Amino acid sequence: KMSTHNVANDTMASSPHQEQQQQEQSAHERQEEYLAAQRAAVEAVYVGRETLQRSVEQGEQLRRAETLGGETQYKLDKAGRVLRGMTWSGWVANMFTKPVGAPPEAGVSSSSSNDPPLVYDYVPSGCQETAQAVQNYHANVKVLEACETDEQKETCATICDTMLHAATKALDELKANYPKLEAYAFQFEKDVDQLRRRQKFSQEQTRKLGHIPASSTEGPNRTELFSSASSEASTKTASAIQQECIDPRQQEQDQHLAIMAQSLGELGSIAQNLQQSMNQQGETIDSLDSMTDNITEKSRMVTRRADRLVQKRSWTPVKPTFHSYVAIRHIQSGRYLAALDAKDLYLVPRFHPLTCVFALWKRQGSIFGIKNKHSSRWAGQSLFGTLASSATSFGRREEWEAGDDDWSNTQLLCASAGWGAGGYLQVREKDFGLVIGGCTVEDRNKADHFQILEQDVAALPTELQD
Repeated sequence: KMSTHNVANDTMASSPHQEQQQQEQSAHERQEEYLAAQRAAVEAVYVGRETLQRSVEQGEQLRRAETLGGETQYKLDKAGRVLRGMTWSGWVANMFTKPVGAPPEAGVSSSSSNDPPLVYDYVPSGCQETAQAVQNYHANVKVLEACETDEQKETCATICDTMLHAATKALDELKANYPKLEAYAFQFEKDVDQLRRRQKFSQEQTRKLGHIPASSTEGPNRTELFSSASSEASTKTASAIQQECIDPRQQEQDQHLAIMAQSLGELGSIAQNLQQSMNQQGETIDSLDSMTDNITEKSRMVTRRADRLVQKRSWTPVKPTFHSYVAIRHIQSGRYLAALDAKDLYLVPRFHPLTCVFALWKRQGSIFGIKNKHSSRWAGQSLFGTLASSATSFGRREEWEAGDDDWSNTQLLCASAGWGAGGYLQVREKDFGLVIGGCTVEDRNKADHFQILEQDVAALPTELQD
């Protein structure tokens, strides 16, 4: 009995000790889990910041490329106008058209879809002071935009200048003290610059819609400016009272959840900024795509005009050289280009060895001419600007150019159309009539495709060999 009683006492004595050890081990494991989760969240935040910074840098590069593209278009338009004015017909055309204007600058609008946010949610602790300064400046700019009299504008402008100075100072301190938050600093700087332009734009506006009571504009905005501070103070007081009644384990959990909430909130903010940056970059890439097509067409046009001008003023014109006999087939309809008489060109449903064969002669660069083997006339543009096959010699109006190097699927461009700018050959769907269009990207997209097929003269009837 004594031994049984001693064993029971030892068991009762060791049980609290084991419980304490289990609790300490559980607390240790819980702290390790919390630390592992917090480390993962911090690493994710750092990766998100670096990704956002790279995205911002890529956006800047795309914007610079878009600006350079606009300048290139302007220079090509100006060069094309100068080259067009070196001919008599082009000089007349320049007299009745407006000169080329400089690339338009982006305007400032108070209702832009890319306005700075009213509240910056889930920013890092190092950015909170700067974010609050920018928010205050934004709120005062909104008040300035709502003013309707010059007296109100003057008062609000003074306040906005003070808020701008505070936001600029906070931004400079952020750049100096937190170099790793460069992406946030860049976003704040961009927002401040936009708000500054909005302030300037609002000050230049003159509204004379009558006076409104000062209380109607001061009350809501004072509430908007100072409500955040009062709510924050009341929240802190309530949280301090609640912490007195919370046990250490729950307090540890709350602290862990607060840290995780801050990291997740910053990740959410980074994700929103990345989405906005990706959307803007997508729009810029689409603009660059169309701009590249325009630049390509305009550079070809300038090159054509320059070559034609050099050819016209040279002492020894470049003589054309015979390349081959070809047949030109319209891909969409399967019809063949033919000269049934010494006047016009048609699309016929079947290949004819007498009227559908052309002698292709090449000149300087990619310029070539086509002479019908049956009528011995050159295809080109008439004096009235229409398509014809009546010229007896290979002149400037009979110059053609293929849209692509692959002649199995290419577009045909009459180089003399549009005062030397060129015009793509198009086919009317209703009657398969041939017309000469413009040289813009839209005209190129609407232009029909043709297949240039080389012909073996020996396999054709004997009358074609004369």
